[in-house]
Amino acid sequence: MTAIILVILSIGLFISKETQKGLKKETAVRLNVLRVSLNRLQDDFKSKEKLKNQFEKRLDELSRESASLEVQIIQIEKIHDESEQQLAAIGKDTISSQQEIKDLLNQKKELTEKIFSASSEVFDLENRLAILKQSTTALERHLKKMMRISVIKTERKEVLPQKAISSAKAEIEPAATEVAPPAVSLPLIPSSKTTPLEGEVLVVNREFNFIVISLGKRNGLKEGDRLNVYDNDRLLGEVSVETVRENISAASGGKDLDAYRLRSGNKVYLGEV
Repeated sequence: MTAIILVILSIGLFISKETQKGLKKETAVRLNVLRVSLNRLQDDFKSKEKLKNQFEKRLDELSRESASLEVQIIQIEKIHDESEQQLAAIGKDTISSQQEIKDLLNQKKELTEKIFSASSEVFDLENRLAILKQSTTALERHLKKMMRISVIKTERKEVLPQKAISSAKAEIEPAATEVAPPAVSLPLIPSSKTTPLEGEVLVVNREFNFIVISLGKRNGLKEGDRLNVYDNDRLLGEVSVETVRENISAASGGKDLDAYRLRSGNKVYLGEV
């Protein structure tokens, strides 16, 4: 009986040792696996730690860039506000400038009207002066004849016979008729539709870009009519009538007008030449 028990215990111990050996091997294998896993985890942790440091560094750089961008945005907003203020000021200046330009154009128009009126008055005065010169010439002739008659009377110291008086009257009367000056010759409306209405340039005003011509209402001219300007046989361009008086008118030219060759005496025609 004792021997049986010993055999059983021996078998149990043997089985226990074998089991322990198997457990040790299994535990060793698991430990190796765990060590490999731990090494991998340590390597992965180091890699993650390195990436973390890189991300933190990049995050710091982005933070600095963000701060710089915020400063730039503030500066841009400030510049934008200043630009809006400048644009508003420019808008006000533009409106003011437009009003000034409008006022200047009105002043130019008024000055053009005054200059044209003055030119018209000068033209009328020149006509009157020509008439006065003719009248003066006629009066001088009459005076000379009267003085000659007076000298004859003084030398003879006698009363002229009736025949001499009649002869003197005949000499005096034609002279008196010379006092009345002839009417100023101005071109009239042509009877033929194919004949162009002809006039000439009296005044050239380059400062205000207009001319005065010797055609007016009595010639049938009206505002908006277009006339061709010639320098001898050369066409200088076209002008448009802006203001019409009785005997003269004012006209201005377009871009095609050779304004540098314009001068007093150039011919103007209404219609084809």
